[in-house]
Amino acid sequence: PVVSLCEGPIVFPRDLVRSAGLDPAKLEAIMAGLNHACWSVRQSYDGEPLWPLLEARLEEKRRSDQSDRDATRLLELAVALRSLPASYMRYYYYRDEVLRELQAKPTSRAEDILAQLGDYWRHYEEQAQRENPVLEPERSRGGIFELELAVDVMDSFFNDKREIWTLNVPNRGALPGTPPDRVVEVPCLVDKTGFTPLVVGPLPAPVRGLVGALGEYQELAARAAWEEDRRLALQALVSNPLVPSLPVAQALYAEMSAAQAAFLPAGLR
Repeated sequence: PVVSLCEGPIVFPRDLVRSAGLDPAKLEAIMAGLNHACWSVRQSYDGEPLWPLLEARLEEKRRSDQSDRDATRLLELAVALRSLPASYMRYYYYRDEVLRELQAKPTSRAEDILAQLGDYWRHYEEQAQRENPVLEPERSRGGIFELELAVDVMDSFFNDKREIWTLNVPNRGALPGTPPDRVVEVPCLVDKTGFTPLVVGPLPAPVRGLVGALGEYQELAARAAWEEDRRLALQALVSNPLVPSLPVAQALYAEMSAAQAAFLPAGLR
């Protein structure tokens, strides 16, 4: 069996409450949606409602601490929409501000990551020589948390532990209002029979539109790749919530397809 996973549903809510000065160990949050576009459908803190605490912490943060704008934005978004978001939601709900900040940087995110790769590989080589390797998160670009999650999921599957883990699987009714064959990120029962998505109820009303649009974008992008169809690729771009108009989508596709022409089939050039 093959299943896709991400540590996001575990770390996104914990990071958010930690940024608010709360104890992540006291948080209970069930996340659902799409990969990198999940939201909490239920949440509590030490058995009590979470929102009064976050509202108070948000006011404190606004008055005293503006050093981490992204953390403040995510906290503000959670309080406004009454749902804990994936950290990537800042790109959609604060698009203009984040875009200005990224454009003002001398390097892109891709360039920042590439600059760090040398040390990552050195760290992996160093640890490979040790009898008991230990990866340091700050020197391990991605993977470290997914690796631990993958081991837990495989353990539950092979040893029939019947544990619940949030995975990316075909919907099959787990997320009402979403096509049954669309891959969604939801809690699943993991046992020797496989990965059974659990019904978690619909997403909060304020976020359903965005998640739905992202799902359509992803499906169109996949079809464009499989069918090698430039028209579908353009439709995918124009349906993405970050793309504001057809002319912008056309310009983006022209630029990207030209840059990647050597790797694209004829139908997508």
